Amino acid sequence: MSATALVATAASMGCNSEVILPAPHANTAPQDENECSNVECTAITGEPSVCCGGRCVPVATTQCQLIGEAEDDRTVLFGHLVASGLSPDADPYETSAVSMAYKEMMDQKPSESRPFALVECTYSSSNDVRDSIEHLGELCTPALLPGSVVQTSPDTLASTAKEHEMLLMGGMDVDALGVMSDLDWFYGVARARYLSDSMAIPVLLPKLDDPWGNAQISAATVSVEFENTDLEADALEGRLEINGVDTPTNEALGTYRRFIWTGVVDENLPTDVASFGPNIVFLLSYDVDRIPQNTVPTTGEIMTAIEAAWPNSVSPPLYVVMERPNSVLESVAGAPSLAARVIAAETMSQEPDPAIAAAFASRFAAFTGNAEHPSIASTVVAAYDATYLLGTAAGSLDPKTTATAAAIYGQLRPLNPPGTRFAVAPDAFGGLLAALAAGKDVDLEGASGPLTYPPDVECYCISPGRPPTYQPAGLRYLGVTDEAMGELAACP
Repeated sequence: MSATALVATAASMGCNSEVILPAPHANTAPQDENECSNVECTAITGEPSVCCGGRCVPVATTQCQLIGEAEDDRTVLFGHLVASGLSPDADPYETSAVSMAYKEMMDQKPSESRPFALVECTYSSSNDVRDSIEHLGELCTPALLPGSVVQTSPDTLASTAKEHEMLLMGGMDVDALGVMSDLDWFYGVARARYLSDSMAIPVLLPKLDDPWGNAQISAATVSVEFENTDLEADALEGRLEINGVDTPTNEALGTYRRFIWTGVVDENLPTDVASFGPNIVFLLSYDVDRIPQNTVPTTGEIMTAIEAAWPNSVSPPLYVVMERPNSVLESVAGAPSLAARVIAAETMSQEPDPAIAAAFASRFAAFTGNAEHPSIASTVVAAYDATYLLGTAAGSLDPKTTATAAAIYGQLRPLNPPGTRFAVAPDAFGGLLAALAAGKDVDLEGASGPLTYPPDVECYCISPGRPPTYQPAGLRYLGVTDEAMGELAACP
């Protein structure tokens, strides 16, 4: 049936909305958003469709399919991107985890709670990702599960999702989500720990500038090209309100510059950093993630190279490093003055509860029909938890509230501690929604670990003993409230 015929059919049924068809069909302008329903749209198009902005939009395309049902106008649609044969690293069980979470929740969902459905879109290129997200936007999809192996441009994923006002559920691949620095557009699960370190730094920054006694300080980041830590730098800069390469608008910063270590030996970078002369150097490098091994300098080696190039006439900088790299301890051994200028920021442990993890593994083995299931990848567990979070947000959302990204994000915030503890499990879903309906805060524990986001970040100093060791520095980032707690103390 042509688009013209579909519009005519809509008018004959008393529905004045126009029909929007997937590419390559031309789209039509929206009319009154209250003039159609999902049932009417499905009858008009002859296939599952939703009413979005006064237009009837068929759900399925050559790339996307509906998982579940969408006839109920209260239904919240969530997108799910699935890589199509791009890499042997893509875990085929991840989609099974999303499907299991969906089935478990829908089987236990109270009838009065809002239902949700998934729109699963496969991709094999950046264009596919862009087209899928644009289609999801036409479906009024408020949130997206991007998948664990995003091998297209992360910028394409993030920028297109934000353009269509879609919340990204993180934790599947931090490389794909590092550019999302705005807390209102990103919600992390499990693997977002490194990103959390860099996102915490701007909140901690006012606590770090006391040694200079200045209203403004100069800062630089050093990221490592082979580790993709430029994405953490993107997140850091977004939180520092840096517009452009060297232009900070954050009141705590005077000047700022980013440097990227581009090779095994980079003779220019240490000299360039020293010539810029920042008060603080953020070393966005993770020794445990060096791939291939022994071809990229460690965090300690980069710090040592910058120190060697630093002019004696200029006060040396404070170094802020990610996690607690052993290479830094090796570099400060026998150099107490350098040890006193190092702060490590590390996301606090979020290890899973063994009982919750074991229960998930048992259910997952039964769901996939594999009693001797192989070791479950962290991305698979994170996919289950992220889906459970979205289902909880949809189920607890007032039926009269439009399901926007902001509304879904607002429903995720009460799932952080403190509150009544719930574990992700099918038999807990009804009680979880009842608690939220009663206005209670809850502490949702996932199969991948606590689902607190952003997680807390602890600051460590280095005690210059033999050997030197990391010690708590008395300063912590509280992720849920997005604030610093405590003061930076001298290391014992």
